[in-house]
Amino acid sequence: GVAAQAYTMRDSAGVEVVTTTPNRDPSADWTLSPEPALTIGVIDGEDPYLFTHVWDALRTPDGRIVVVEATVHEIRVFDAEGRHLTTFGGRGGGPEEFGGPPWITLVAPDTLAVWDPGHYRHSRYTLDGQLLEQETIRETVADLGIRPFPNGIVWETAPDGFVLWTGPVPPSRGMDGLTDTWRQLSLLGPESTHDFGRVPSGQTYRMRLEEGGLRGISNEFAPASMAALGPGGLVAIAHPERFEVDFHAPDGRLTRRLAARIERHEVTPAMVDEVSEGLPELARGLGVPLRRLERARDRIPTPDSVPAIAKMLWDRAGRLWVGQRAGNIWTISRYHVFDPDGRWVARVEAADAIGRVFEVGDDYVLATGNDQFSVQYLNMHRLERPGG
Repeated sequence: GVAAQAYTMRDSAGVEVVTTTPNRDPSADWTLSPEPALTIGVIDGEDPYLFTHVWDALRTPDGRIVVVEATVHEIRVFDAEGRHLTTFGGRGGGPEEFGGPPWITLVAPDTLAVWDPGHYRHSRYTLDGQLLEQETIRETVADLGIRPFPNGIVWETAPDGFVLWTGPVPPSRGMDGLTDTWRQLSLLGPESTHDFGRVPSGQTYRMRLEEGGLRGISNEFAPASMAALGPGGLVAIAHPERFEVDFHAPDGRLTRRLAARIERHEVTPAMVDEVSEGLPELARGLGVPLRRLERARDRIPTPDSVPAIAKMLWDRAGRLWVGQRAGNIWTISRYHVFDPDGRWVARVEAADAIGRVFEVGDDYVLATGNDQFSVQYLNMHRLERPGG
């Protein structure tokens, strides 16, 4: 197909601005196999193959698969055919236990860097579970005012020791009505730290109850800013509404802005109906009368289109994959792939079978999948690129 059109300029502050127009020729699209080439997980069987919440996952150069199961804070290692090899870690306070579900990155063919958010610890392990070294950075984290388990949507680690942390900003007390919500975005580096400040994370309609207290429901179509941690502490932060991404150096300097001419999805009546259909279950969960939630939902404005970006991650070749938001904050219709210079490369349709994406290699994608019984699996899908 024809290459995407792009032009580059520098603004008065020396920031490189790359504006790109995707190629509309579908023959240039990259494709994911609808059926996985490898599946790890069972409905009923041995514990290492039972997944409730896959938290993180990666693939080693020799094909081994490493999976973090969040409910028990375990790291499980499987061979290239999906057979269980070993399990290590677990919930607890010991030096080889984790205070929260750990994040993992590969720093050598047989070595994992592990970030334990509950104990604020960096560790290195061999793939057979041997602890090599460990460092606690509690004081650094405390200085930034970070607390564990912030329910961050862009909480990541990198092989070179950087940690990108997002935590919620406490809402103003006593508010009743629609309010914006925010997250604090901080980068912890091997030599220094940087606080990027607040980024928008959505909107909540907060209701004051007659018996006292507040309850809130989210605006499913509200603007929210995504972020991703790249090589060398590079941080990509997406605009909350437009298809636009800012790249920041580890010291916070804005170095490049990527802007793509990609239209946002329209908010359809079916999307609004889907939100309404979930209100009865939400009412039971919050302990609020359904009619109260329905009145609150009617007061939340419905925009004409959804924000542009739902997720970002880097692949092994340093390309940025940007998930185009299709509905609520978690729904992705397709990924747009940009090269390290910020130019559009390809689009990849997000098949229904693809859940949360953890890693993208040259010819594979690791992602979760669920069956009709809501059992979770880790799947490896083949990635096919025209012309290699």
